[in-house]
Amino acid sequence: MLSRDHQLVQDVAAVCAAARVAHHHATDLDSLDLTGSSTLVVDAEHPEAPAALARGAHLLTVSCTSSSLTSTRGPRALVARSALVPALRSITGDRGRHSLEVERLLAVGLVAGPIEHALGVAAEEIAAAFGAERCVISVRGDSTGAASGTQTWSSVAWSETADRCRVASAAEATLVGMAAHDPGNCESVMAAPLECGTGSRGLVGVISCGARIYTGDERGAITALGIRLAQDVDQRVAHERTLEEIDRLASGPGLDALLGIWNRAAVAQLCAMYVSAAGRTSRPLTALVVDIDDLQAINNRHGVEIGDRVLRRVADALRAVVRAEDIVGRWAGDEIVVKKDNDFSENFDILTAQGYARYGGGIWTATCAPAWF
Repeated sequence: MLSRDHQLVQDVAAVCAAARVAHHHATDLDSLDLTGSSTLVVDAEHPEAPAALARGAHLLTVSCTSSSLTSTRGPRALVARSALVPALRSITGDRGRHSLEVERLLAVGLVAGPIEHALGVAAEEIAAAFGAERCVISVRGDSTGAASGTQTWSSVAWSETADRCRVASAAEATLVGMAAHDPGNCESVMAAPLECGTGSRGLVGVISCGARIYTGDERGAITALGIRLAQDVDQRVAHERTLEEIDRLASGPGLDALLGIWNRAAVAQLCAMYVSAAGRTSRPLTALVVDIDDLQAINNRHGVEIGDRVLRRVADALRAVVRAEDIVGRWAGDEIVVKKDNDFSENFDILTAQGYARYGGGIWTATCAPAWF
């Protein structure tokens, strides 16, 4: 142990005596003898603390501080002064050992289902796999995330826990301090970053009640888990953006994917422009609505593929008998609109007859209703 704090030295000596463990105390780095040692306790306020932690890197290193816990790298554990005694009892008594359930961790993911539900299930599974009482997952480093257990989280408790997880993550060490939700007890925190491709910096952390120094394997596991969960979040974001783009393209003006004619949004915009132009020039404007009779019955009797073929043939028939500048578009599921910029009432019967003769055959009929503006 390296410390010049008399009370801290006495506390460590008492714990070691109760556990019948030999200990050595030094006040400066030159007199620090690590021969045969398994654990190094360093007073974080000691001026030679960083050098001592570097020298004892091969040991279980514990940095003890009476001030606010910081994310200084080096020790295996960052321990608050108030939690040092239970932490050392855990170490010297060889307690707090847990069997890591690797298979359970491998099954954790955030891809399936609603994100809130996926985060909640993942938090429960991670806590169980590490044998911890709680797990917190924050996607963006704030309260956006989930936590396992039945504890009711206040904004203050969540913020304090997230801060401790960030310190433990940055230090790559176990952080032991008094519990944020229960000041009478201590808790041990291990965490890893959750850095998504979107630029958000979240975290995943596990919290055990009491003093527990997580092993190197456990820290490696949570680091790998943080990388995988970040990839899952990135995949979800990419998937959601793709769906939004597909929805935008489907609902925006353009061609109907099935029929190859204008969709409703495009027809509405184009017709609005033509109506406005016709009003200014006093030119006649005609719209024809073609409603395929009993399309649902065709789908039920012959299958949806046949119904789609009927729709395509009607669309092809209408496009074949109108000019290139006329508008043919799908207005609803079984309704197709044809717009002409002149009065074609006189050849209306010819238009429908040509379409039926070319693409008919008895499987469909269409009800056509003209409207003149």
